[in-house]
Amino acid sequence: MLYRKKPKIVSNKNRGLLYIAFGDTYIKEAINSFSSIIRNNDFPGTIFCDKIVPGLEIFENVNLIKPRHKREKVEYLSLSPYEKTLYLDSDTLAIDVDLNDLFQLLDNYEIALTHDFARYRYKWGKLIDEYRKIPECYSEFNGGLILFKMPNAEYFFDLWRKYFYKYYLITKGWDQASLRLAIYKSNLKLYVLPVEYNVRSNKNRQKANQTPILEGGKNPLNPKIIHWHGVNLSNYEKEIYKY
Repeated sequence: MLYRKKPKIVSNKNRGLLYIAFGDTYIKEAINSFSSIIRNNDFPGTIFCDKIVPGLEIFENVNLIKPRHKREKVEYLSLSPYEKTLYLDSDTLAIDVDLNDLFQLLDNYEIALTHDFARYRYKWGKLIDEYRKIPECYSEFNGGLILFKMPNAEYFFDLWRKYFYKYYLITKGWDQASLRLAIYKSNLKLYVLPVEYNVRSNKNRQKANQTPILEGGKNPLNPKIIHWHGVNLSNYEKEIYKY
């Protein structure tokens, strides 16, 4: 069992991919995901997992862990053996793309994420005072893709663990609320990646549109400012949604 112990760096490269997966289904997903990355990229990979299965040999660094809950990423992200790390959830695929430019971002930024479609969750706002005090325009971020530089991001990961466990019973182990809190309070140099780096399914988008209403709030995805020639309040909805 590896727990809060820095793994041995087995590559002399300063950048690489990181996965945290347990259970046959998710480990196989992680293998599939990393396979899609290395089709077009020469990056090493590290995985934290709970068993050895065929296919793990594509990773240069395999660390066995004993997971205690579904969101073990809060424990192991900071243990990446690379200076510059791209963490991906297991259920991701790279669509024939060169990702070298992502790591170049870390020459000027300390962390990069993509916005989550949820933006602001009213249920967490009602239950978590610290969450509610953050301006609603400060979106949640999706924890499935995190690009970060160490040791710069160490303080952020410490904060994320702190808030995750502080509100664990309220969130039932869901990590989005604590991630939003940690990013907001970390003061890291943050870059927000465009949505093409974390494309979600239509089902996810529909759920994001419906959830705020079910929680008794307004939909934060509704347009705030509209921008084109000839726009007026009587025709903007038709123009936005005609496609």
